[in-house]
Amino acid sequence: MITPSTNPPAPPTRYQYIDAVRGWAILAVILVHSGYNCVSPNTVYAELYSRGSYGVQLFFVASALTLFASHESRRKTDTRPLLAFFTRRLFRIAPLFWVGIAFYLMWYGTAPRKCAPAGLSNSDVLTTALFAHGWRPDQINAVVPGGWSIAVEMSFYVIAPFLFLLARTPGRAIALFYVCWAATVALDAFGVADRVSPAPTEFLRDRFAIWWLPAQLAVFVLGVIAYHLVKAPRESGRLLLSLVPALVVAGSAIGSKTVTAGVVAVLFVWGLSLHTPLVLVNWVTRKAGELSFSGYITHFAVIDVLREAFALKLPRDSEWSGLGLAASWFTEPLVVFSQVRPPVRILLLFVPTVLLTMAASAVTYHVIEKPGIAAGNWVIRRMGWGR
Repeated sequence: MITPSTNPPAPPTRYQYIDAVRGWAILAVILVHSGYNCVSPNTVYAELYSRGSYGVQLFFVASALTLFASHESRRKTDTRPLLAFFTRRLFRIAPLFWVGIAFYLMWYGTAPRKCAPAGLSNSDVLTTALFAHGWRPDQINAVVPGGWSIAVEMSFYVIAPFLFLLARTPGRAIALFYVCWAATVALDAFGVADRVSPAPTEFLRDRFAIWWLPAQLAVFVLGVIAYHLVKAPRESGRLLLSLVPALVVAGSAIGSKTVTAGVVAVLFVWGLSLHTPLVLVNWVTRKAGELSFSGYITHFAVIDVLREAFALKLPRDSEWSGLGLAASWFTEPLVVFSQVRPPVRILLLFVPTVLLTMAASAVTYHVIEKPGIAAGNWVIRRMGWGR
């Protein structure tokens, strides 16, 4: 989830560095989930691998940047730009996500669990399928693991055209970012998330306050700022200077770690737009980025199988009732490294998870994602909404 501006310097064809950005984002997400599944959270190593969770903010920044660039390039050629925009977004996300819903219902079952204390109901499944699960704490991450970020992304799409109008210039984008961030801080300070949709557990109350769209909206606006940085290099000094307060304040008690991650993501993207070192932008990272959406959906199941292969059972395994963890995939573990030092243990789970996830994702990308994108484009052309 382009056409660059005519202002020099022109970015690489198809914004290839953005594919690499998405590649690093999915690697970060796989890292945090690998660490979470093989190392106790109460260790110094958890402080390190947990930073991988900010790969989601890197995804959000890349998404907003490419959406804004796409919107700018198509708004003069699409006859019905809003209808074309929403159709492209639906057919880009829905086919794979709906398959993910069916798969994880089979994989994990419907029994009560941490993100669904009462278990899964038909209503939970339907709400998730309609991408409306981002507004209830007991649904936001209940059906598909990691589904909270899909809910946030789809909710962002609904308001994206309006935000694009508000942030057409660098100055307006900066102003909008600080307004959204201030609103996020205020909503959190007054516990608005829990007032709007009370959570059944303390865990979900805390998670929902971080996961729902208002808590992440400023990060998407940072992606629009990244677009302006890439499009207008002459404005980069002013834009970067305007982000300094965000870096300073976000690191304090009154700030937000997600905003810090978002600003760092902007700097990372901007840096790669100016220079693409081979170690960061290469075939491997670009291919990982191309497969990143499939990788996000599939890597949870891959980790489940590998944990059993490596005898990494966790107490929470008893939560699940489906095929994924109730079944026995191996009569004997392939390798037992539960006594190996934590950093090595993380690496030994991370590397095969990446390899198997990319292999599975190559299949789902070509079988599900690409046909879905093609179907969306066909609908747009058929309806005369665009090209």
